[in-house]
Amino acid sequence: YQEIPSTTAYTDPQFVTQPINAQILVDDVPRTTTFQLCGPSGSRYELVPEEDHWTPQEEHLEFWKWQRYNEDSQQWVDILLLLFGDVAPGQLNVNLQNGGRVRAVYRQFVELY
Repeated sequence: YQEIPSTTAYTDPQFVTQPINAQILVDDVPRTTTFQLCGPSGSRYELVPEEDHWTPQEEHLEFWKWQRYNEDSQQWVDILLLLFGDVAPGQLNVNLQNGGRVRAVYRQFVELY
């Protein structure tokens, strides 16, 4: 998730790569991260992330974006979501082919006053 520094020490957003136990709906079945999707090539899954998440340290996080791991560059790359019709916020449709990794990225929740 993304940490937002205080206004007195603001530089660039800092990222924490520690995993959190967020809930993801996989075809309407709740799963807690991390998990693997397995099946024959062509299997399809619908992933819907938890919109708000509270850590054990009571940090309030919100879903931000999906990323996939690029094996060639060895970096996480943002997934652009084009949403059509009646879909849940953050919904990602996955079509299994030859393996790969995706992750749900959360950021600190900021309330504007």
